[in-house]
Amino acid sequence: MTQGVTGPKLERLAAHLDRQEQHLDDARTELHAVRDTLTTLAAQLPVDSPNVVIEADEIMIILARLLRHAAPVFRSMVRRFESLPAAEELAYTRLREMGRENAQVRAIYPADGLDSTEAWAHVDRWADIGEDQRMMASTPTEFTIFGSDAVISPGRWGDLDSGYVIIRDALHIAAFTAYFEAQWAQSNPIPSAHARTRSQDRALVELLGMGLKDEGIARHLGLGVRTVRRRVAALMAHHNVETRYQLGEAVARAGAGDRTTIG
Repeated sequence: MTQGVTGPKLERLAAHLDRQEQHLDDARTELHAVRDTLTTLAAQLPVDSPNVVIEADEIMIILARLLRHAAPVFRSMVRRFESLPAAEELAYTRLREMGRENAQVRAIYPADGLDSTEAWAHVDRWADIGEDQRMMASTPTEFTIFGSDAVISPGRWGDLDSGYVIIRDALHIAAFTAYFEAQWAQSNPIPSAHARTRSQDRALVELLGMGLKDEGIARHLGLGVRTVRRRVAALMAHHNVETRYQLGEAVARAGAGDRTTIG
Protein backbone atom coordinates (compact mmCIF):
# COMPACT_ATOMS: atom_id res chain seq x y z
CA MET A 1 0.00 0.00 0.00
CA THR A 2 1.37 3.35 -1.04
CA GLN A 3 1.97 5.71 1.81
CA GLY A 4 0.21 9.07 1.40
CA VAL A 5 1.95 12.46 1.40
CA THR A 6 2.20 13.70 4.93
CA GLY A 7 1.57 17.23 6.14
CA PRO A 8 5.24 18.32 6.33
CA LYS A 9 5.86 17.15 2.78
CA LEU A 10 2.87 19.15 1.51
CA GLU A 11 4.19 22.23 3.27
CA ARG A 12 7.61 21.82 1.64
CA LEU A 13 6.02 21.39 -1.80
CA ALA A 14 3.85 24.42 -1.28
CA ALA A 15 6.84 26.47 -0.16
CA HIS A 16 8.80 25.35 -3.25
CA LEU A 17 5.88 26.29 -5.50
CA ASP A 18 5.67 29.71 -3.86
CA ARG A 19 9.39 30.29 -4.47
CA GLN A 20 9.10 29.32 -8.15
CA GLU A 21 6.11 31.57 -8.64
CA GLN A 22 8.04 34.43 -7.05
CA HIS A 23 10.96 33.75 -9.43
CA LEU A 24 8.54 33.92 -12.36
CA ASP A 25 7.07 37.17 -11.09
CA ASP A 26 10.56 38.62 -10.69
CA ALA A 27 11.48 37.45 -14.20
CA ARG A 28 8.35 39.06 -15.68
CA THR A 29 9.14 42.32 -13.88
CA GLU A 30 12.69 42.23 -15.23
CA LEU A 31 11.47 41.51 -18.78
CA HIS A 32 9.06 44.42 -18.60
CA ALA A 33 11.90 46.67 -17.44
CA VAL A 34 14.11 45.49 -20.33
CA ARG A 35 11.29 46.12 -22.84
CA ASP A 36 10.77 49.63 -21.46
CA THR A 37 14.49 50.30 -21.76
CA LEU A 38 14.55 49.08 -25.37
CA THR A 39 11.56 51.26 -26.20
CA THR A 40 13.31 54.28 -24.70
CA LEU A 41 16.53 53.54 -26.59
CA ALA A 42 14.66 53.05 -29.86
CA ALA A 43 13.19 56.53 -29.52
CA GLN A 44 16.73 57.93 -29.23
CA LEU A 45 18.22 56.07 -32.20
CA PRO A 46 17.06 57.85 -35.40
CA VAL A 47 20.24 59.84 -36.02
CA ASP A 48 22.70 57.04 -35.30
CA SER A 49 21.09 53.78 -36.37
CA PRO A 50 21.24 52.40 -39.95
CA ASN A 51 17.61 52.63 -41.13
CA VAL A 52 15.04 54.07 -38.76
CA VAL A 53 11.51 55.35 -39.23
CA ILE A 54 11.35 59.09 -38.57
CA GLU A 55 8.48 60.26 -36.43
CA ALA A 56 6.84 63.54 -37.40
CA ASP A 57 8.26 65.40 -34.40
CA GLU A 58 11.79 64.13 -35.13
CA ILE A 59 12.15 65.34 -38.72
CA MET A 60 13.22 68.89 -37.89
CA ILE A 61 15.81 67.75 -35.31
CA ILE A 62 17.34 65.19 -37.67
CA LEU A 63 17.35 67.56 -40.64
CA ALA A 64 18.99 70.33 -38.64
CA ARG A 65 21.76 67.98 -37.52
CA LEU A 66 22.37 66.65 -41.03
CA LEU A 67 22.49 70.16 -42.48
CA ARG A 68 25.07 71.13 -39.87
CA HIS A 69 27.31 68.08 -39.98
CA ALA A 70 26.88 66.22 -43.29
CA ALA A 71 29.28 66.79 -46.18
CA PRO A 72 27.99 69.86 -48.11
CA VAL A 73 26.91 67.89 -51.18
CA PHE A 74 23.14 67.54 -51.36
CA ARG A 75 21.20 65.65 -54.02
CA SER A 76 17.40 65.64 -54.13
CA MET A 77 14.82 63.93 -56.28
CA VAL A 78 11.51 65.77 -56.02
CA ARG A 79 8.12 64.18 -56.59
CA ARG A 80 5.74 66.72 -55.13
CA PHE A 81 6.24 70.28 -54.01
CA GLU A 82 6.01 71.51 -50.42
CA SER A 83 5.37 68.05 -48.95
CA LEU A 84 7.12 69.10 -45.72
CA PRO A 85 6.94 72.91 -45.73
CA ALA A 86 8.62 73.50 -42.36
CA ALA A 87 11.48 71.09 -43.11
CA GLU A 88 11.93 72.57 -46.57
CA GLU A 89 12.08 76.10 -45.18
CA LEU A 90 14.73 75.00 -42.68
CA ALA A 91 16.81 73.46 -45.48
CA TYR A 92 16.36 76.52 -47.71
CA THR A 93 17.47 78.90 -44.95
CA ARG A 94 20.50 76.81 -44.00
CA LEU A 95 21.68 76.35 -47.60
CA ARG A 96 21.23 80.04 -48.34
CA GLU A 97 23.43 80.78 -45.32
CA MET A 98 26.07 78.32 -46.54
CA GLY A 99 26.23 80.04 -49.92
CA ARG A 100 26.99 78.75 -53.40
CA GLU A 101 30.71 78.53 -52.72
CA ASN A 102 30.35 76.22 -49.74
CA ALA A 103 27.63 73.79 -50.80
CA GLN A 104 26.82 71.81 -53.91
CA VAL A 105 23.05 71.47 -54.27
CA ARG A 106 21.43 69.52 -57.11
CA ALA A 107 17.84 68.53 -57.68
CA ILE A 108 15.83 66.59 -60.26
CA TYR A 109 12.23 67.76 -60.72
CA PRO A 110 9.25 66.09 -62.42
CA ALA A 111 8.24 67.85 -65.64
CA ASP A 112 4.69 66.60 -65.14
CA GLY A 113 4.61 68.44 -61.81
CA LEU A 114 5.72 71.79 -63.21
CA ASP A 115 2.22 72.72 -64.23
CA SER A 116 1.48 75.74 -62.08
CA THR A 117 2.90 79.13 -61.22
CA GLU A 118 3.38 77.87 -57.65
CA ALA A 119 5.59 75.00 -58.81
CA TRP A 120 7.71 77.29 -60.95
CA ALA A 121 7.99 79.78 -58.10
CA HIS A 122 9.36 76.94 -55.96
CA VAL A 123 11.93 76.03 -58.61
CA ASP A 124 13.00 79.64 -59.16
CA ARG A 125 13.37 80.26 -55.44
CA TRP A 126 15.80 77.37 -55.08
CA ALA A 127 17.63 78.37 -58.26
CA ASP A 128 18.26 81.77 -56.68
CA ILE A 129 20.39 80.20 -53.93
CA GLY A 130 22.44 78.21 -56.43
CA GLU A 131 20.61 74.93 -56.80
CA ASP A 132 21.64 73.15 -60.02
CA GLN A 133 18.37 71.90 -61.50
CA ARG A 134 17.28 69.33 -64.05
CA MET A 135 13.99 67.68 -64.89
CA MET A 136 12.80 64.34 -66.17
CA ALA A 137 9.36 63.45 -67.50
CA SER A 138 8.24 61.99 -64.18
CA THR A 139 10.13 61.18 -61.00
CA PRO A 140 9.27 57.79 -59.45
CA THR A 141 9.83 58.82 -55.82
CA GLU A 142 11.53 61.46 -53.73
CA PHE A 143 14.57 61.49 -51.48
CA THR A 144 17.46 63.65 -50.36
CA ILE A 145 21.06 62.46 -50.08
CA PHE A 146 23.23 64.24 -47.51
CA GLY A 147 26.74 63.71 -48.83
CA SER A 148 27.82 60.20 -47.85
CA ASP A 149 26.25 60.52 -44.41
CA ALA A 150 22.56 59.72 -44.85
CA VAL A 151 19.50 59.54 -47.06
CA ILE A 152 16.01 60.65 -46.09
CA SER A 153 13.42 58.79 -48.14
CA PRO A 154 9.80 57.58 -47.99
CA GLY A 155 9.50 54.31 -46.12
CA ARG A 156 8.37 52.58 -49.32
CA TRP A 157 9.71 53.48 -52.76
CA GLY A 158 7.30 55.82 -54.51
CA ASP A 159 4.76 55.83 -51.66
CA LEU A 160 4.85 59.40 -50.39
CA ASP A 161 2.32 58.61 -47.68
CA SER A 162 4.37 55.80 -46.11
CA GLY A 163 6.26 58.04 -43.71
CA TYR A 164 9.98 58.77 -43.87
CA VAL A 165 13.09 56.83 -42.91
CA ILE A 166 16.67 57.89 -42.39
CA ILE A 167 19.17 55.54 -44.04
CA ARG A 168 22.69 55.36 -42.66
CA ASP A 169 23.90 52.13 -44.24
CA ALA A 170 26.84 52.98 -46.54
CA LEU A 171 25.84 50.49 -49.23
CA HIS A 172 22.30 51.86 -49.41
CA ILE A 173 23.57 55.44 -49.56
CA ALA A 174 25.90 54.48 -52.41
CA ALA A 175 22.99 52.85 -54.26
CA PHE A 176 20.82 55.98 -53.92
CA THR A 177 23.74 58.12 -55.07
CA ALA A 178 24.42 55.95 -58.12
CA TYR A 179 20.71 56.02 -59.03
CA PHE A 180 20.59 59.80 -58.72
CA GLU A 181 23.69 60.27 -60.85
CA ALA A 182 22.33 57.96 -63.57
CA GLN A 183 19.05 59.91 -63.67
CA TRP A 184 20.93 63.21 -63.61
CA ALA A 185 22.94 62.20 -66.67
CA GLN A 186 19.74 61.43 -68.61
CA SER A 187 17.68 64.44 -67.48
CA ASN A 188 17.44 67.89 -69.05
CA PRO A 189 18.44 71.26 -67.60
CA ILE A 190 15.54 73.40 -66.46
CA PRO A 191 15.29 76.65 -68.43
CA SER A 192 16.04 79.77 -66.43
CA ALA A 193 13.22 82.05 -65.38
CA HIS A 194 14.36 84.57 -68.00
CA ALA A 195 14.32 81.99 -70.79
CA ARG A 196 10.86 80.79 -69.75
CA THR A 197 9.54 84.35 -69.67
CA ARG A 198 10.93 84.98 -73.15
CA SER A 199 9.23 81.88 -74.48
CA GLN A 200 5.97 82.79 -72.74
CA ASP A 201 6.04 86.30 -74.18
CA ARG A 202 6.40 84.98 -77.71
CA ALA A 203 3.57 82.52 -77.15
CA LEU A 204 1.43 85.22 -75.55
CA VAL A 205 1.76 87.54 -78.56
CA GLU A 206 0.97 84.67 -80.94
CA LEU A 207 -2.17 83.81 -78.95
CA LEU A 208 -3.22 87.46 -78.98
CA GLY A 209 -2.86 87.43 -82.76
CA MET A 210 -5.15 84.41 -82.91
CA GLY A 211 -7.84 86.42 -81.16
CA LEU A 212 -7.83 84.61 -77.83
CA LYS A 213 -9.15 86.45 -74.79
CA ASP A 214 -7.06 86.88 -71.67
CA GLU A 215 -8.81 84.00 -69.93
CA GLY A 216 -8.04 81.63 -72.81
CA ILE A 217 -4.42 82.76 -72.97
CA ALA A 218 -4.09 82.24 -69.22
CA ARG A 219 -5.41 78.68 -69.45
CA HIS A 220 -3.19 77.88 -72.42
CA LEU A 221 -0.01 79.19 -70.75
CA GLY A 222 -0.84 78.02 -67.23
CA LEU A 223 -0.81 81.58 -65.90
CA GLY A 224 -3.24 83.69 -63.93
CA VAL A 225 -5.43 86.15 -65.82
CA ARG A 226 -3.89 89.06 -63.92
CA THR A 227 -0.41 87.85 -64.87
CA VAL A 228 -1.40 87.76 -68.54
CA ARG A 229 -2.74 91.31 -68.36
CA ARG A 230 0.39 92.54 -66.62
CA ARG A 231 2.60 90.92 -69.25
CA VAL A 232 0.55 92.41 -72.10
CA ALA A 233 0.73 95.88 -70.54
CA ALA A 234 4.49 95.53 -70.01
CA LEU A 235 5.03 94.39 -73.62
CA MET A 236 2.98 97.30 -74.92
CA ALA A 237 5.06 99.74 -72.87
CA HIS A 238 8.28 98.05 -74.03
CA HIS A 239 7.30 98.41 -77.69
CA ASN A 240 5.81 101.87 -77.11
CA VAL A 241 2.37 101.00 -78.53
CA GLU A 242 -1.14 101.73 -77.27
CA THR A 243 -3.22 98.82 -78.54
CA ARG A 244 -2.83 95.07 -78.70
CA TYR A 245 -3.15 95.19 -82.47
CA GLN A 246 -0.21 97.60 -82.60
CA LEU A 247 1.71 95.26 -80.30
CA GLY A 248 1.25 92.41 -82.78
CA GLU A 249 2.51 94.60 -85.61
CA ALA A 250 5.50 95.77 -83.57
CA VAL A 251 6.46 92.23 -82.70
CA ALA A 252 6.07 91.16 -86.32
CA ARG A 253 8.36 93.98 -87.43
CA ALA A 254 10.91 92.90 -84.83
CA GLY A 255 10.84 89.44 -86.36
CA ALA A 256 9.18 87.88 -83.31
CA GLY A 257 12.64 87.31 -81.88
CA ASP A 258 14.14 88.00 -78.51
CA ARG A 259 12.89 91.55 -78.58
CA THR A 260 9.44 90.28 -77.67
CA THR A 261 10.84 89.91 -74.17
CA ILE A 262 10.95 92.77 -71.73
CA GLY A 263 13.47 93.28 -68.97
